[in-house]
Amino acid sequence: MKNKENSKLAKNALNDVLAHQSRMRSHKPIIPSTTFTLTWKNVDKELPKEGGRYWCIVREVNDLGTSYYQWNCAYDPEATWTGKWSSNALRKDVIWWTELAPRPF
Repeated sequence: MKNKENSKLAKNALNDVLAHQSRMRSHKPIIPSTTFTLTWKNVDKELPKEGGRYWCIVREVNDLGTSYYQWNCAYDPEATWTGKWSSNALRKDVIWWTELAPRPF
C-alpha cells in the first residue's frame, strides 16, 4: 500500500516538474525595444558637459605593468580640489568615457 502511495506522489511531483519546465520554455524574456550604441570619447579631446555617471576605460600602471579595465565612474565638472573624475586614483587614469546605456525597464 505504501509503495503505491509513494509511487503516486512521485508521479505527481514529476508531473509538476514537467509542467513547470513547459511553462518556462514558453516564457519570453523582456528585451528593450531600443538599441544603444556606445560612442567612446577620448578625455584629452572631450569631457562630459554635465556631471553624472559614465562608463569609463581606466588605465592602471603598477609594478606588474599597465592594465586597462572598464569602470562605472562619476564625473563632476565643478570639482576643483579632487579632480573631475570620481576619485584621485581614477581622475588621472580615465582615458576614455561614454554614456551609460539606458535602463531596460
